[in-house]
Amino acid sequence: MMVVHYFVVNCLSVQAKFTVDRMLDGGAIGWREKRLALLWNGFDVSGDTGSTRIALYDCFTLSKGDCSLCLAQHAEPIAFPPGSGRFDCQWCQPGTCANRGPCTQPTLTSRQCPNPVLTSIYPTSGPVAGGTLVTINGTNVGTTRSDVSQVLVNSVPCVLTTYSPARGLQCTTSTKGTTDHLPGDVIVQLYDGNDKKTSTSNGVKFTYTTPKLESVSPSNATQSGGAVITLKGSSLDTGRYVRVDLAGQPCLLAGAQCDRQPPSLCEGLPTEPRNSTHIWCYASAYNQSSGQSSGNRFLRLAIDGSIVSDDTHLFSYSADPVVERDSLQPKDGILSGGINVAFQGQHFSSVGQLALVLQLAGEKNVTENATICLKSRDSPNLLNCPLPAFPEATPYASLHLSYDGKRMKISENFHIKEDPLLDLSQSPTAFQELLRVFGERLDYVDKSEYRIQLQSADGTANDVCAISSVEQKQIICRLPQSVSSKESISVMVSVGQNLEFPIGNVMFENQSSNYATIAGSVAGGAALLLLIFGLAFCYLRHRTQKAEGEVLRMMTHMNGLETRVAQECRSAFTDLMTDLDDHGISTADDNLPYLSFHQYAMRSMFPAAGDDHPILQPLGQRLKHLGPSRLEHTRKTLLTFQRTLVYNRKFLVVFIHALEPHFGMKDRVAFASLMMVALHDKMEYITEVLKVLLADLIRSSVQKAHPKLLLRRMETVAEKLLSNWLTFCLHDYIRMYAGRPLYMLYQAVKAQTERGPIDCITGEARHSLSEEKLLRDTVEYKEVTCMFHREKGAPFSVRLLDCDTISQAKEKIMDAIYKTAPVSSRPDLITFDLAMDGETGAPLVIMRDEDMSTTQDGIHKKINTLKHYAVQSGATLRFTKETASTGKSERSKEFISTLVFSQTQLSISVADGTRPYHLVKQAEYELPAERHQTYKMVHEVFLTRLIQSKTVLTNFVTDLFFKVFSLSGGVGARTSAPPVPEAVKYLFDFLDQQANENGIDEPDVVHTWKNNSVPLRFWINILKNPDFVFDIHKSATVDSSLSVIAQMFMDSCGTADQRLTKDSPTTKLLYAREVQKYRKMVEKYYADIQAMPVILEGRMHDILQQTSVDSDKSEFQKDSAMYDVFIYGLHYRDSIAAALKEEGLHELMKLFEDSCDELAHGFDERSTSI
Repeated sequence: MMVVHYFVVNCLSVQAKFTVDRMLDGGAIGWREKRLALLWNGFDVSGDTGSTRIALYDCFTLSKGDCSLCLAQHAEPIAFPPGSGRFDCQWCQPGTCANRGPCTQPTLTSRQCPNPVLTSIYPTSGPVAGGTLVTINGTNVGTTRSDVSQVLVNSVPCVLTTYSPARGLQCTTSTKGTTDHLPGDVIVQLYDGNDKKTSTSNGVKFTYTTPKLESVSPSNATQSGGAVITLKGSSLDTGRYVRVDLAGQPCLLAGAQCDRQPPSLCEGLPTEPRNSTHIWCYASAYNQSSGQSSGNRFLRLAIDGSIVSDDTHLFSYSADPVVERDSLQPKDGILSGGINVAFQGQHFSSVGQLALVLQLAGEKNVTENATICLKSRDSPNLLNCPLPAFPEATPYASLHLSYDGKRMKISENFHIKEDPLLDLSQSPTAFQELLRVFGERLDYVDKSEYRIQLQSADGTANDVCAISSVEQKQIICRLPQSVSSKESISVMVSVGQNLEFPIGNVMFENQSSNYATIAGSVAGGAALLLLIFGLAFCYLRHRTQKAEGEVLRMMTHMNGLETRVAQECRSAFTDLMTDLDDHGISTADDNLPYLSFHQYAMRSMFPAAGDDHPILQPLGQRLKHLGPSRLEHTRKTLLTFQRTLVYNRKFLVVFIHALEPHFGMKDRVAFASLMMVALHDKMEYITEVLKVLLADLIRSSVQKAHPKLLLRRMETVAEKLLSNWLTFCLHDYIRMYAGRPLYMLYQAVKAQTERGPIDCITGEARHSLSEEKLLRDTVEYKEVTCMFHREKGAPFSVRLLDCDTISQAKEKIMDAIYKTAPVSSRPDLITFDLAMDGETGAPLVIMRDEDMSTTQDGIHKKINTLKHYAVQSGATLRFTKETASTGKSERSKEFISTLVFSQTQLSISVADGTRPYHLVKQAEYELPAERHQTYKMVHEVFLTRLIQSKTVLTNFVTDLFFKVFSLSGGVGARTSAPPVPEAVKYLFDFLDQQANENGIDEPDVVHTWKNNSVPLRFWINILKNPDFVFDIHKSATVDSSLSVIAQMFMDSCGTADQRLTKDSPTTKLLYAREVQKYRKMVEKYYADIQAMPVILEGRMHDILQQTSVDSDKSEFQKDSAMYDVFIYGLHYRDSIAAALKEEGLHELMKLFEDSCDELAHGFDERSTSI
């Protein structure tokens, strides 16, 4: 083992037998390791074994002219080697560091040294909150840590953390109370010889600042990381240490912090991480194991521990872009590039910039070009990229999507073809309104990539020729009406962004050869013969050109028709593959907007009545003009009439039968509903009366040999009374079982219709179940996703269509805000405006259905849409209080409101004689026969939209049908099937009993009775009118689709076989298959009910009594209803009295006539009107 001896040797005091090279440079200590003989006081101390290490130093070189540094060599142990002691240096006047010995006037302590002189500081600024680690460099800054008394940075104490003898120190700043942001001196205070502090400064300054973060761009990154994040603000270069966290994930700063990362992570970042206004960092990959959510979270910026960001700065991680398989269009390109390449996908907005890379991997090298892609604001799932140019044609090129330093392969066999070639030697020819351009390989690109520019010789006209079709060797386009055959028109054809062909002037066919002029120029006698032949030739030539033109016109028309059909089929297929769950249908909310019982009953019994119906008004209020005494007399008379006559079943039956011959449909319905209200607290009694009336009706129907027509039409009071009875008895069943699927079906139909355009004038929709309300035209539209800001609550995104009117957009936003809240609780759309935020600093853009900017074409006035106001995806919308600044009249407000909510038809016009339209002008519905035939060719194409809507709604329809026509406990029934309503079982048993009593043994007849009673009298009515059950708004468009479903329900309950042909109504054809399946379900439902035990009279009594109690809590005024019933009797008293007399009910007849006399005495015409 080698023994190493350490010696610190002064170069002047050592006598060694070797030459010491002066290699002490900059105060460094020279080392020599070798075998040598070292004499110390005459003795050889080198020894024979081991190795000797000698430190050779020079005090003058070590001190660098610094007193404190000189003395520090003696005061502080040297750092190496361990235990080696101190250097023996001293400061000699007048200012030299020397080895001990020669100095005659040594300075013994650092307190006798000159004052400190500061030379630099880093950093030169820091946050006012403190926490900045400041490095201070200088000379004569003491010899030991204890020499430092205090450090002041801009008059604020700085806590000493690290001390470097004589050279400098590090300290941490404290909080500054004021924020003047002015530079201040940095002062280091040392102890002097009298233990008093000595302060010195050399003009080194430090500034307290307040860094602010204004924005971050982008505010999101992909989960794989890689995006360059730019933070913008002020005083961002302050302090020493910066930390940026993005949604809980670290963001790697450029420059020094990136040096510690793999080079690939920092590629492309700025070399400096920050300046006064910007900080650049590199988003790291989202760490799933961190436990942080990748959704919106706070961005955190800390400078020296001081938090600069606040809660308004959000950042989120989102999924990386995904390209849908086989969505690339087109599948091939051309050498010059420039054509549009589009593909569908998701999460394109997660990336700031995307590039399309076209690559060909050869054996020795890789050829590639790239272009920047354009993200669509209107269609966030669509990406458009110009195709890069490529040096050679090949079927093996590959396409990649590049973003944030990563690449995603889209296609590996992208075919690059030769460029289309326009024939510059052949002039474009025009026949009437059609222009033909000639060339080769013209069909290599889609016709949308071509642009044919027309320019007159004088440069005054510059038009575009609308392209109709593109074939291999010719392009056909339609000339604008402004082009005249008398002008000289030059043609420029552009292909994509990179190719242009000037192909000369248009040659019009009627100018191509003036044969008549040529023939007329022939002179002499022979010229006449030539003229005849010339004219004949010109005539034949003209006929040939005309025939060619007609063929060309027909071909253009067919090409256009083919394109429209293809577009419609692709659009229908896309709609069919789209899930309705993406369009706002939610089943999570249990608080459905049910109407109260009296509202439900009122809408079912009095559909056209409002909240001011007389039966909702107290009798005293209705007859207050009679005076108190007469009013009291009337009350007593009505009470007597009710107790002695109405509550007598014999009288009431005769009373109803006597009135019926005098009733029309309207009176029959009104009287039955009044009877139901007047007796709603006596449900057991009215049930007995109803049974008698139905039994009489059944006997009458059997006698007329038309039993199947029973209950089919509303021809008697009994039929309407049955409908009202079911309305009361099945209210609880709707609430418990059928309400939710009914509401979900309504919401699904509404959402389905709102997925596409809806004409607010005609009510016709792109998505409908009804052919009557189907929009039979192709309307260009785009979905726009906007952010809506409300006064209270967080902003949210809402999906609209750019073809929506402003009122339609407002209604969709209201649906998003209030969801399942009752529509009656929402504010009126007329009371506020929809506004869009303008550019920075610009005022709000107020949007209305009609304003000064509304466009007008003759008598047609187009209702404003979102597209009219250039609303794009990402726009910020908000509601504002309605103002009169646009000059819109109250009449216009009322008119637009009528359009939106009533879906009025084509006869509507405004006071100025104009005819408003939304998607299609009204005149287009009044086409001449020839025009109609043109549309007839493609009319059936739009019927596929019916199938698409049916497919989307199938599950909702099935669920409701199951709740209505499925019985728990039945054979094969689903476990979640509801129990049968006991009122339905009671009614069906009564009908079975009547069939037996009247000798009806045909099952189809009883089956029809049951169909006409419950499904027709109740369920079909509720299905067509969900607004009878819920506080909702039902548009005419939704109503038409619900009517189709209701028809399917009714067909499913029938027994007759449906014989359908291609000429059958679409309402029958659409659900033909489902009807067969549902019909078996209904038959089983009826059979299961018949097999159930009979409901005992006692049980039914309890049910009806409970219904009476529940209905009695309503707001009905039964004395008002009884008064109206009696008024009917008063008008037809003679007929009623005669009927009572005929039945032998003389006592009841006397009581009735007395009541009529009592009530009629003193009444005026107003009191006794029906």
